[in-house]
Amino acid sequence: MAQLFSRGWKVVQGPTTENSALAKQDSKRRPANVEPANQSWWRWRQRRFAAIGWGYVALMIVIFSLSSAWSLLLIVLNLEPDRSANYILHSESLDYGHFWQSRKAPLSIQAMTTVLLIVVVGVYWYLLYLLLIRPPQRRTRSERSKSKRQSTKPLKQDKTSCSTLILVLRRVASIVLQIFQSVISTDGKYRKVWNVLMEIPDVILQILSLREYMAQGLDSSLLYCYASLMALNAFTVFYHVQFRWNEAAFHHILKDSTLDATCAVFFPALILFYSFFVFQDDLKAVKIRQQFFPPRVFERKARNYVSAKEMNLFSTDFESLLIRNGWDIFLKLSFSLLACLRWTRITSVLLKRERKLSRGLSHKSASVSLTTLTMNKEKSVTPLDTLSAVAQQPEKRDETVESNRLLRFGLRTAVGLMFLVYGIGCIVYTAVAVQVSRASCSSYPQCVQYSYQWILGESNDQCHCLAYVDRELAPANTQELVDVTQTLATLAAVGKLQTVQLVNRKINRSLPNALESCKGLRNLYVIKRIRPKRYKLMALSIYL
Repeated sequence: MAQLFSRGWKVVQGPTTENSALAKQDSKRRPANVEPANQSWWRWRQRRFAAIGWGYVALMIVIFSLSSAWSLLLIVLNLEPDRSANYILHSESLDYGHFWQSRKAPLSIQAMTTVLLIVVVGVYWYLLYLLLIRPPQRRTRSERSKSKRQSTKPLKQDKTSCSTLILVLRRVASIVLQIFQSVISTDGKYRKVWNVLMEIPDVILQILSLREYMAQGLDSSLLYCYASLMALNAFTVFYHVQFRWNEAAFHHILKDSTLDATCAVFFPALILFYSFFVFQDDLKAVKIRQQFFPPRVFERKARNYVSAKEMNLFSTDFESLLIRNGWDIFLKLSFSLLACLRWTRITSVLLKRERKLSRGLSHKSASVSLTTLTMNKEKSVTPLDTLSAVAQQPEKRDETVESNRLLRFGLRTAVGLMFLVYGIGCIVYTAVAVQVSRASCSSYPQCVQYSYQWILGESNDQCHCLAYVDRELAPANTQELVDVTQTLATLAAVGKLQTVQLVNRKINRSLPNALESCKGLRNLYVIKRIRPKRYKLMALSIYL
């Protein structure tokens, strides 16, 4: 009875030490004062953003939002190019809504482009969902299975029951998996080398894009801007290889992803805004003329009164954003897809960092465990054979380590210098190509747009004209017009003409046969006033 009474008295007296510890744990698991919903909603986001880094979060939100918005805009531009330009510039009243005359891509190309851009938008929205909306999970499925495997004792397998082939396949699979992890993992042994190798596809895409922009006759200021982006990418790789090789691979991936987003989103957006800004003043003047000119065919055709050079530059800049064939899909969407893959990897790494910090794996505990491990290693006993071997050949070991270090440093220096020369070469090549092409076409003032070509060691005297515009809106004498047959034939012989516009100019008998070699000819205008002081016109307008 005394024992029962004493036990009961202890229970009534208060909880024991064990019970108090359990009560404390229970109160931690189920606190009495539960946070309000709005505070808990912000609390875990604040913890996540602090673990990831507020700067990273802001950068990712901006890039994901702008990239998805730009992809949606590209879908609209490719499906309805004329309506999009009319809506942005308010030019629906000009030429009955056919002022721009942009041609659409085939239906299959439009469908493939739309699907790929929708995939890009979906990836960026999913990353925003993971970053901003999805609450943190206590433990992922892979971590649960890993903990279960660690908690269960490994069973002893009878090696005789397994065939030799299965053992070999398992060994090969484990080696391949280790190599894959050392390359793909952020902290892998060869991850930095892999990052440098992944610069090769970026360099190839950038070179092909620059050549495409030059062939399309993009404005020279935009070409200089793109060449500067290419040089910036090369200089970044050079700086990383030479001076930041020991930096974490994550920072290198982040820089590459930011440059990919710049090439995929910000530079095309710059092209669009630049073309609208340059053509804005001339378009306003045309709208004013349309209000006061007589309602006749020639006077009401707005394309006859706009600046031919600015009109063709705008068409080139605007149509450089459109996708019309499989080559355009590869060239203009590769940067977007690469950026999606890299930003997905970055988001996964940052969310893993948040989960590790939430489980209490801080840098302090990691450093403590590392210090303990180092002390244990120092206390361990080294075999006498090893000590004697090291004592016998210290100089040879030092020479081997030094030679390996010099070899790695030499390779890094060579790779870094290659990227440095490449970056300087991008700017030099662009500047020389622009100057050479400008000098070649300077003798043809009617060539309002031309592609930029420069091939080292070959003659660059030919003018690669894209748009030939020669017009006289108010001729003094309609009987003595300027004959442009020979000039047109000379420029058409190169085979690059896309637009020909002749107003009140003389053609000897027929158009030059050299125009047949211009496979990309799309617009041909021949307008001639047949009677003085009359507005009756003979016009030929062909849209190819």
